[in-house]
Amino acid sequence: MPAGYLSEYLGADEHNCQVASVAGLIHDMGRLAIILLSSRLTAPLLGTQWSLMETIVDEERKLLGMDHCRVGMQLCKKWNFSALLQEAVLRHHNPLIDSDFNYLAAIIFTAHFVACSDFTGETLASMLPNELLGRLNLAVEGFNKAQKIYFSRKDR
Repeated sequence: MPAGYLSEYLGADEHNCQVASVAGLIHDMGRLAIILLSSRLTAPLLGTQWSLMETIVDEERKLLGMDHCRVGMQLCKKWNFSALLQEAVLRHHNPLIDSDFNYLAAIIFTAHFVACSDFTGETLASMLPNELLGRLNLAVEGFNKAQKIYFSRKDR
């Protein structure tokens, strides 16, 4: 659960690490619901390349009128999950909108990159707004260290 590990690395207490772990586990449940409801049984369930993510989210919006983030948030709402989890699931692709920052969504978003061995802090810093990593208090070196710790853990 990369989101929980990243939270732990950033100094969150045990409760907030557990919340981040849960959020990390459920953040793409809207994607699963879309796949199951569309009967596309051969669709990949284990993630999408970053280069295709924006295209997929745009296609979901065009075809369904909403993307998997909104579907997931609606499922969270239906199941009476906390507003904190609802908002994190909704914003996990957009944790920073103008000056509005969602910390838990940023953890989920950034944890995806921590768990990908082909990303480095330098690569990430060139792709993301400085404000996002700054708000997480995660410099390039910190990202690289968090990734090294994640891959060295036997319980992941």
